[in-house]
Amino acid sequence: MRQLKQTIRGILTNKQNALFSLIGLSIGLSSIIVIIIWALTHLTFDRFHQDAEQIYFIQYTDTLYNETDFVTPFPLAKELRERIAGMEQTATYTYWTDKSRIKADGKEFFIDLTPTEEQMFAILNVDFIGMANGHVLKPTDIALSQSLAQTIFGTVDCVGKTVVLQDSIVSQVGAVYADFPDNSTFKPEALCYYSLSADEFVHCEGWKNWCYVTVAKVPEGANVDELSVQITRLMHDEHEINEVFSLFPLIDYHLQPIGEEAMLKHLFMVFFSGLLVLIVSCVNFINLQTAVYYKRSRQNSIKKMLGVSPGQLIVEVLYESGIYILAALFISLFISYSLLPVISDGLGLNVSEVFSNGQLIAIHGLVAALVFVLVSAYMVIVVIRTINRTSLIAGATEKKLHKGGQAFVVTQFALAIFIGIAAFSMQKQLSFAIKSDKGYKSDNLMYVETWDYPFDDNKAAIEEYLSQNSKVKAFSVCERSFNTLGSRTTSFTNPEWSEEENDFYKVLYRCDENLFETTQIHLVSGRSFNPAKYNEADNIIINETYAKKLGGDVVGKTLKAGSKDCRIIGVCKDFQFENFYTTIEPLVIQYREEWICNLLIKTTEGSYSQVANGLQEFMTSRSEAPFTIASMEGLLSELYEEEETQQKLLLLFSALTIIISCLGLFGLTAFIIENKTKAIGIRKVNGATVSQILLMLNRNFALYVIAAFVIACPIAWYAVNKWLENFAYKTEVSWWVFALAGLLALVIALATVSVQSWKAASHNPVEALRYE
Repeated sequence: MRQLKQTIRGILTNKQNALFSLIGLSIGLSSIIVIIIWALTHLTFDRFHQDAEQIYFIQYTDTLYNETDFVTPFPLAKELRERIAGMEQTATYTYWTDKSRIKADGKEFFIDLTPTEEQMFAILNVDFIGMANGHVLKPTDIALSQSLAQTIFGTVDCVGKTVVLQDSIVSQVGAVYADFPDNSTFKPEALCYYSLSADEFVHCEGWKNWCYVTVAKVPEGANVDELSVQITRLMHDEHEINEVFSLFPLIDYHLQPIGEEAMLKHLFMVFFSGLLVLIVSCVNFINLQTAVYYKRSRQNSIKKMLGVSPGQLIVEVLYESGIYILAALFISLFISYSLLPVISDGLGLNVSEVFSNGQLIAIHGLVAALVFVLVSAYMVIVVIRTINRTSLIAGATEKKLHKGGQAFVVTQFALAIFIGIAAFSMQKQLSFAIKSDKGYKSDNLMYVETWDYPFDDNKAAIEEYLSQNSKVKAFSVCERSFNTLGSRTTSFTNPEWSEEENDFYKVLYRCDENLFETTQIHLVSGRSFNPAKYNEADNIIINETYAKKLGGDVVGKTLKAGSKDCRIIGVCKDFQFENFYTTIEPLVIQYREEWICNLLIKTTEGSYSQVANGLQEFMTSRSEAPFTIASMEGLLSELYEEEETQQKLLLLFSALTIIISCLGLFGLTAFIIENKTKAIGIRKVNGATVSQILLMLNRNFALYVIAAFVIACPIAWYAVNKWLENFAYKTEVSWWVFALAGLLALVIALATVSVQSWKAASHNPVEALRYE
């Protein structure tokens, strides 16, 4: 206790240093802990299932294009259960569900009903709250989630109640199950068997139609690679399917969605950035504490003369580091818990349901312990290196402070500049991706998705409403929006080419005659669709990419789509219909009046909200079925949500790094000026001006930042170029981004140092020399 009191008293003798050390350490701990909680939450996805490591998706890889996906034929699960040992627990389910109308107790709702097979209940953890017939769901029953049961019936005690689906399918509630946790890939609102209504739920039968997902639970210790080979062989030998099948772990799906951009590298980038902030805070703490230790050199030498052992000096340093880190730990606990709602909103789940308070506190404690070990180890080295030096009394503080702090200051600002360059470069690329010319005009463009809305029944009324709206410049009935365009097909082949030459994918998009006017996509040659004048049933328009592949001058030529001859009537300018990670693919636009049920609407400037609100009210008045209205700009931004989150975090971490560095710089400047007080006084007596004193004090710090800039630039250039390699279309690495990051760091550093330098330079020299 006595040692503790002495240590606290020693800390409080340097209040400014103590405050800066504590703030920097708290920021570093809070940053890395929040990122660790965020990262660990992602890593917990789907691990709550019993034997989660044994659950797999069945995926396939196209041998021609090496593209991987997890859509499978409907009969696959049944075939695997019957033909391959170890695959008895395999089930099919519908991943992309339409809204189903359900009527109960005189009320009507639209729900996401997921059809599946009975084996699914043995594969995944379904926690039943109530269930009829013991533990078996009858083929004609449905199971409701707890929240849906509360919404429809006002209670979970609804097993046995009758419901009507899609106006004609009579069913009963056979079970109610607890809502799946937030960190679950599979979160069905309601479940039923395909046998409830094959006509309603089985849209793609046979081995040629791939639109379902197959999931399996294999026995413990099963050879997954061997099972994959058996599935591939079975599909090839029995069904002439040449794709390569494999088993993909469910627990990996959240971080690496099949066929999509991996999230793991985004996770690593954010974690690495948070780690850099922690490193800077530790460097800042060590720098300031080393300066304090050298300042106490006379005191420590006197202690040594009075018989204080080296071990006691080391214990003092350990006590002091421990007190700082313990205080920073409590502050970081407060900050982290305050930010939990923000983390939860960003993740779309409740972090408090994933981690208990004990686990969160344990995470904080482990990180704090690691930081304590690292900083204490360095401080012990400092004590050991100076333990036998008698020169401490003679006043070598300034020299040692200069040598000890220089590398740390350079390191701090190098990291800050590196993160700043990365953040600015990322923002530049995101701005390029969202705002650059995509081949169509996305401003004032509205997308209305009506997959679950009775669009065909209301099409004429909606078109009339839009035609009479003076705020609507143009509209088109189409297949979908441009952020996820259409399906891929190997049809529309060149009859003059061989089968091998024609064997590549084209994107197929269906629309009416108004698409090009609505989106302002430019036609390079030929004409647009004009059903009032021509029969457009077998006419198509292709993009420049496909036209170049076909040889250039293609208007009037014919492509084969099955047994049909499709004539090319126009070539449109290439436009971006996915994100900038992928190159523009060959595109075929087909005229269609039926089986398309979405809208693209071009509004006049400044009238988007008015049109959206009016359309929402009009369509709702005709049917309560769900539909969505979104701006094309918003949909495009969603393509880069992960990158935008990264960029914001990098900017935040860069700002935090500079703040921590400046706190350390402010403290170090105070020590240096204190050591140079007499030198400044002598210079002023000899005629030195304030500007000359400022130059003397600031020059070294400017050199430190310049050195940091020189170190950071090549590393940042390499890292940014590697990141940009992920994009098919990218901006250039600009010199001004590097210059801006370096200039900001230099200005902030000099501003920080100049506050103290100005006070010292304008101080009366008599005060400094009074006792000399």
